[in-house]
Amino acid sequence: ADTFITKIAISSTGDGAVVRQNATGLGLNSMDGFALNSDGSKIILADFHGAKIRSGTFAEDGGDATLLNITLNGSELAAGGGVRFARWNNDGSKYYFGYGLGDGNSRIKQYETATNYIVASGDTAGTSQDLYIEAASDLIFNSDGSKMYISRSTGFIYEYSLSTPYDISTETLVTTFNLTS
Repeated sequence: ADTFITKIAISSTGDGAVVRQNATGLGLNSMDGFALNSDGSKIILADFHGAKIRSGTFAEDGGDATLLNITLNGSELAAGGGVRFARWNNDGSKYYFGYGLGDGNSRIKQYETATNYIVASGDTAGTSQDLYIEAASDLIFNSDGSKMYISRSTGFIYEYSLSTPYDISTETLVTTFNLTS
């Protein structure tokens, strides 16, 4: 039988204690985007109003498979203004996030982790790409990292080819899908 998650609780205490999402407890102001690793045990969170990225781990709550707790780990990374999404690469050694610049462009950033699947303030900044995509709202990769897809909040998806897998500095625009018509 399929199991459906009915509630996710988030903890910043490290011991699994549930903390409500607010600035004094969890430390996130708003969560615009998140992504999971391939087995669903690690999460990366994009805090739009707090302009930061956080990471955490999932665990079942007392054997109840429909209730999951998230325990935050590492430290927050200051991400710039209004971060909309965050995404891991295939092995958690890199992560990506993006936000609009207000001039019809969006900035996509790539970072390398010191520890896989853990965001920390001292992570190594990699490529920063400014793309002509107004209000980029999400980013995903295909399974081998050779393609990257970025959505725009107004109904467009941009497909990029990456000559080096999971390296956004090697992007070439392939096509734009218009989902508005």
